[in-house]
Amino acid sequence: MKNASAIQQRQAQPKTVANNQAAKQEPEWCDEKTITRLFGITHTPLFNLRKAGKIRSVSTAVDGAKYGKRLYLLQSVRDFLEAQERDQNNANKEGALV
Repeated sequence: MKNASAIQQRQAQPKTVANNQAAKQEPEWCDEKTITRLFGITHTPLFNLRKAGKIRSVSTAVDGAKYGKRLYLLQSVRDFLEAQERDQNNANKEGALV
């Protein structure tokens, strides 16, 4: 009977794959510290990329507030880095053909 009970307990437990995927999910919006930790991009390059419109961000400061928190769209940073990689790979291929 112990074996049957153990099997029932295992079947009642949720799938660990789904739990692992939920635990690995990253937020859509991150602060500067998280972007720096994930990608190594520090304050000034982030500022320049944001001003150039190459990555998206939003400030949490409400109208009239002196301070707020700037959050960056994580996917826009990934898209920018992927575009940089494509551009550099294309430039390397064209340079090799010359």
